[in-house]
Amino acid sequence: MHRRTLIVALLVVAAVGAVVLVLATGSPAPEGEKEDRAGDVKIGEGPLPPRITDPADIREIDVRADGEVLTLEARMGTSLVRPVPEQSTTWRWEIYEDGDMTWIVSANVDLGPHVSVIATEGDFQASTNDKSLPGRVSVAGDTILVRLRISEIEGFPSTFETVLKTSLDGMRAESKSALATDRAPDGDLLQVGG
Repeated sequence: MHRRTLIVALLVVAAVGAVVLVLATGSPAPEGEKEDRAGDVKIGEGPLPPRITDPADIREIDVRADGEVLTLEARMGTSLVRPVPEQSTTWRWEIYEDGDMTWIVSANVDLGPHVSVIATEGDFQASTNDKSLPGRVSVAGDTILVRLRISEIEGFPSTFETVLKTSLDGMRAESKSALATDRAPDGDLLQVGG
């Protein structure tokens, strides 16, 4: 009888320990794919606000690190194939390690698709404009897709947190024009890898 009581007691202690561990560490951060609310674009101060804000309206993001390739994908509120004249949209994935922003991946499709990667705490900067970046950017319908060969980018982390921020300039030739902005995820950063 003592043996059965001991086993039951150990199982109860293990179950309580598991519950305490889950409560103490919280729920895991979101990973990979994340939907974003439609129509949550914010318009900043200034003249000439964007006539159409859907190109800046993030609907869903997907970030995957598959071995040597990092894929950054964003589905937007409208087709990106034909940019609106005079407007300029930028996508900016901020990469965080231990709470510090260490990398920026920035893409633009208005004057021909291009992507740049900058180390904020190092000496790395490359772009598809001058063909120094091992990667590419493409647009299909309402989706922008960036693929980077991170094995060829010295110091790029395999585990990180990220947020995507968009900025739509209503009149790119006017330095003080109003911006339409969005971010995803809206809350916590998106956990990638690890």
